[in-house]
This record gives sequence, C-alpha cells and structure tokens, in this order.
Amino acid sequence: MSHIPFQLKSFEDYQRTYKQSVEDPEGFWAEIASHFYWRKPWVNASMEFFRPGY
Repeated sequence: MSHIPFQLKSFEDYQRTYKQSVEDPEGFWAEIASHFYWRKPWVNASMEFFRPGY
C-alpha cells in the first residue's frame, strides 16, 4: 500500500492550503518539498527563478 504524504480531502483543506500558499509561499513549498527524497538537500523554496528577467 502506498503512502500519499500530501492529499486534499475536502474543499476546506483546499481553502486552508491555498491561503497558506498565498500568505507564505516559501513555507508552503518547503513543506511540500520535505515529503520528497532529495539526493542533494535543497537550500530554500524560493520563487526567485520565476521573477521577470531572471
């Protein structure tokens, strides 16, 4: 049986998760990333690569 570390089970879960992603995007993505195996640990979950002109 597989384990799903992050799963939205209700619309309320979605709303709470969406709010967190907007208010604290770095914390939100850091939490998501913590559920993956990384050969090289990531330093931060930044939106730096998505800014215009990067």
